[in-house]
Amino acid sequence: NSLPTITVSGLVSLGAPTNVPRGRISSAFQLVDNVTWTRGSHVFKFGGEYRRAIVDSFADQNARGRINFNNLADFLAGVVSTSGTVLLRGQTRRETFTNNVGFFAQDDWKITQRVTLNLGLRYEYLGVLQEKENRLSNFLFDRGLVPVGDAGLKNVWNPDYNNFAPRFGFAYDVLGKSKTVVRGAVGMYYDTPSQDYFLLQSFQNGGPGSLGLNPIPGLDVFNVSFPAAATIPYGPNISIFGAATGGLPTSNIALFATDINQRTPYIFNYNANVQQQLFRDTVLQVSYVGSQGRRLYRVRDINQATPGPAATRQSRRPFNAQFPQHSFINYLETSANSSYNAFQANIRQRLTSGLNLNVSYTLSKSTDDASNGIYGGTR
Repeated sequence: NSLPTITVSGLVSLGAPTNVPRGRISSAFQLVDNVTWTRGSHVFKFGGEYRRAIVDSFADQNARGRINFNNLADFLAGVVSTSGTVLLRGQTRRETFTNNVGFFAQDDWKITQRVTLNLGLRYEYLGVLQEKENRLSNFLFDRGLVPVGDAGLKNVWNPDYNNFAPRFGFAYDVLGKSKTVVRGAVGMYYDTPSQDYFLLQSFQNGGPGSLGLNPIPGLDVFNVSFPAAATIPYGPNISIFGAATGGLPTSNIALFATDINQRTPYIFNYNANVQQQLFRDTVLQVSYVGSQGRRLYRVRDINQATPGPAATRQSRRPFNAQFPQHSFINYLETSANSSYNAFQANIRQRLTSGLNLNVSYTLSKSTDDASNGIYGGTR
């Protein structure tokens, strides 16, 4: 119950922006249990958890409508432009969820008074995105756009069951006096992707930003508009969009899809440090810290046309021969990498009255070929 977006060429627009209303309600259920068992020089830890993440979201872009005027004179005269005047039809609300399970085992082994080892292994199953009423779809290279639940697409992507993450660490008291200690660790960690990656993208090319909003029969989410030569009714108590027409597009269709064989993103974290007590209350620590991210999310247009004239752009798209109805296919995949390496130094001085003085220095380098799975600009 508010104004549509009203635009007059050359002037500031009125009313609500076209990207609202938009909403997201998140909830989660978690069950966790851990056991610690001390036996001799070993401290064993075991545990597991179950997590169900639920997102109830909608993205009603153009739900309030967009009304364009070519100039101020047309606005004052009530002459609406057919170009860009649209209204959303259909229900964009999706109730999605994932079921995630993890188990771990760890042994802190004090081999001697000077040497301790930390050994661990964790298993993660990060569930496939599901929707309460199966209102999701994906693009398959051999079949095109397919709703989840149809033959050949039980899930929006195939589950990844191979997520084992080992960890190793050690601590070595060099002189046995707790004044010089060498530590190191390396571990593998799997990432739980945000459901926003699959539900709340926003692309400059105008394609759908959700696996739940691709134009498939039955969902009927589309914009209605007017033919170029139409006269749009405008005035008090007049249904502006009453004569608008529209339906699921049959050509120049943009899609949002994800890799059906995507793997779970993971990162290797590693570090080594030397801690030296300089004086009674002064400790110096010098460290090397690094990480390597693999199979990280990124978005690209897999149906991007090769260079050439605009008039023949569609014929130069990779999938044009098999699926000539599709234009952009914005594709979320796990193919990106990242790297971080750093030198760190820290001096900690314990002062009186419970005060501490810390001085730190970090020299680092971070590189990646995709910062996150949310589209952030021209590719």
